[in-house]
Amino acid sequence: MDFATQMRARRAVLGLSQEEVAVANGMAPGTISRLENGENSTLGTIKTLEEFYKKMGAEAGPAGLLPQDKIVISVTNPDTSGNK
Repeated sequence: MDFATQMRARRAVLGLSQEEVAVANGMAPGTISRLENGENSTLGTIKTLEEFYKKMGAEAGPAGLLPQDKIVISVTNPDTSGNK
């Protein structure tokens, strides 16, 4: 799931409109619309919304939305013993 889709899904889970999310965070509704349509946004806007959605109980998953803050690494060890 891409970032814009994650943001849209988190808002939908809470049953909020773009305008409601914008007003709750001191933003213009167009800011939420642009973000959910994959347009560029500021790091400040992303962090504010990440905190808002966490507070409201709409988690993005174990890595959150800000990979520079939390990085999840998955390692797979191949079977080198010859057993399949």
